[in-house]
Amino acid sequence: ADLLPESVRRVCPACMTESAYHRLWWDWSFVSTCPTHGCMLVDHCTCGSKLSWKDGSPVKCRECVDGDVRDHPLELAEPRMTDPDRWAIDRVIGDRSLRVGLLDDVPLGYAAELVKRVGALDMFGYRPTYPQLVDHQEIRDVRARGFELLASGDAASALERAYEGYLMSSGGSSPTLKEMYGWFYPWFRFNGGPRLFYRMGEAIFQHASTKIQVTRRAFSSLLRAGTGPVTLSEAAAMAKVRIGTMRKFLSMEGLIRTEKRKGMPVLVERAVAERLARDIAAALSLTDLEEHLGLSRTALTKLVRSNVIPSWIVGGKSGQHGYFLRTAEIAQWLADLVRAAPTLKKAPARSINLAKAPHTCRIASTVLVSAIMRGEIRVIGVQGERRDFTSVLVGIDEVRGYRDRIGTIAATDPLRNYLRSK
Repeated sequence: ADLLPESVRRVCPACMTESAYHRLWWDWSFVSTCPTHGCMLVDHCTCGSKLSWKDGSPVKCRECVDGDVRDHPLELAEPRMTDPDRWAIDRVIGDRSLRVGLLDDVPLGYAAELVKRVGALDMFGYRPTYPQLVDHQEIRDVRARGFELLASGDAASALERAYEGYLMSSGGSSPTLKEMYGWFYPWFRFNGGPRLFYRMGEAIFQHASTKIQVTRRAFSSLLRAGTGPVTLSEAAAMAKVRIGTMRKFLSMEGLIRTEKRKGMPVLVERAVAERLARDIAAALSLTDLEEHLGLSRTALTKLVRSNVIPSWIVGGKSGQHGYFLRTAEIAQWLADLVRAAPTLKKAPARSINLAKAPHTCRIASTVLVSAIMRGEIRVIGVQGERRDFTSVLVGIDEVRGYRDRIGTIAATDPLRNYLRSK
């Protein structure tokens, strides 16, 4: 990235008025304003001639006698124009208090070029080749927009606009990483990729991985750093589950393509893999839920398989994973079942707990619990402090009356083989 113009000299008239010496950052090609005075830099003398390094005085050109840049009226600059310049100057001569996570680890010249490239990607969208920027105001607008996005950590907006443009121009065909952002990704790779633009590499990976399967090789430097993405098998190992199970978890959250592609290893954002590993470790199995709800395995399997009890991942198929149920979801489901039922020291006459009610009242547990959730059967109360199927009480007569109303067929299980059904 070019830092310095070839021959043009620029100054801030207000700075020169305060002290007539040349400031370092006026020579940076990507700086166009003076953040201190909120004005544009000027590149010509009051006589109209261009300033150059051949001038004998810092306040005038060499073509005239009485010109003076300090007499220039100030052209005010918008704050969005001065913000990137303020950040760049602070980074070199300040205390680096202005932090931009996507830029702070990048050499200044390359950071300035990244600002311009991201701005162009957002303003012009998808293009096979980089748009040629000639007009100075257009260049300033592009840089201002790029800095706004990067300073707010929202590089994904520019990436998304380019990706949507690609889909429109290609008729919706599935893209590759090299194609989906037009000219931007080839430029990014050619100029160092994730090794130089580490945070931007993370942003590209995070966006691209929601659209396509991203190969390990494309972001190998992120992997070596130990903070980047992991492969599908590594994510599965972190969570101590099978690869197919991890694929299912990721598919449920829309974080992975459902189809498999030979030679295209799936990468998973490390933070996602770590979160899933924590959630899986805290999840309940069917065995855990038996004790938690006070139900037999058969009754519990029926409720889970019929989607009466919310499950995260349904298992039970031979040779595959078991059941995964989130603790918080089960607790909320049980609270919705019991609702505001009072706590009772003694069970009222003609009442029965939910664990025994299906057999005694000749009604399927799935039908009974579903009716309670819909408010068609009332929970009388909860016996004792523990809230599970052995303590939740319903009225025998009410349950039998409900069974008689819906009929014998409707009161039986609609699904026969719970253990092998999909």
